[in-house]
Amino acid sequence: MSSLKLRELACSFNGVTAVETVTLDIAQGEFVTLLGPSGCGKTTTLRMVAGLEQNSGGSIAIGETVVSDPVNGVFVQPDRRNIGMVFQSYAIWPHMSVFDNVAYPARVAGQSRDEIVRRVDHALGLVSMQRYASRPATALSGGQQQRVAIARAIATKPSILLMDEPLSNLDAKLREQMRIELRQLQKTLGITTLYVTHDQEEAMALSDRVVVMSSGRILQVGKPTDVYRRPDNREVAEFFGSPSFLRGMVREARDGAAGQRWVVGNGWSCQTQSNGMPQVGDEVDVLMRPENFAVGPTDDEAALQLRGVVRQSVYKGARYQVGVAFGGASVIAELPQDHAWTIGDEIQLHVPGSRLWCMNVKE
Repeated sequence: MSSLKLRELACSFNGVTAVETVTLDIAQGEFVTLLGPSGCGKTTTLRMVAGLEQNSGGSIAIGETVVSDPVNGVFVQPDRRNIGMVFQSYAIWPHMSVFDNVAYPARVAGQSRDEIVRRVDHALGLVSMQRYASRPATALSGGQQQRVAIARAIATKPSILLMDEPLSNLDAKLREQMRIELRQLQKTLGITTLYVTHDQEEAMALSDRVVVMSSGRILQVGKPTDVYRRPDNREVAEFFGSPSFLRGMVREARDGAAGQRWVVGNGWSCQTQSNGMPQVGDEVDVLMRPENFAVGPTDDEAALQLRGVVRQSVYKGARYQVGVAFGGASVIAELPQDHAWTIGDEIQLHVPGSRLWCMNVKE
């Protein structure tokens, strides 16, 4: 297994920038996900690592070996990079059996028959597909085809595993099951993995670190909990779930046991942490997640407390998603289903100070 280093990676197509500049270090054995909307450059970045696209600038190193550096005339062909890749479409050959699909890369590499049998058997065992080895690829379900694609990618013991939205064609229940299996497999193998998805929940469930991308550049890199709870900017915050924002002004800065906090208000008041160092008088956006709201008042002096009227109520089984209007603003809260909230209900809500986060308003 190897580390992966991207340095000022860039790519353009016919004068249009697909990746502006990406610098990223992935440690040996780490699972890192490139997350972002369509067209943000995440798949192009993955394909440059694979050698399926050539970077127009910057460099790529797998372990200590530079595999692409256009300035110095270095470009190692994809089949010489010792990578495994799983595509969104699975790329399973329909005229081959499961065994032959998984064995194909090893045969191309000229490995012995005994070695091929050993590696294929091991790879199919890891994805619980040994009993299907002789089955035609066309007789497999979508989930089984996905397992075959993964087995093929790991059978050659690659240094790096690349995965491009591999679960997007599965139904919701199977996708959730495959996330668990995929994470367990990656941990078992200890293989360095670069994964691409637009699914926020998938990224958080699988990753050691998440790389949020937009317009060909990186917005934020961090552990899933950090990116979700403490985003660097509003664009990152809005990519996850249905956050609410209240715009207010910094009234005071305070030091406490939990670190520095800022008193923010605008007809309401709260104490919140921040990703920067806002000054008294600065405008900030206070972030709150739907699941952090609770019904009723609280003694927490740092909490945000609101009283308003229900303008929207959606029953979601375990919880209600409730839109609440107050003082010319509105928030979205997810509340327990033990009370059936209806439009027009008056409601009091609070968010604990420990769950609040503020960001400076961009000029």
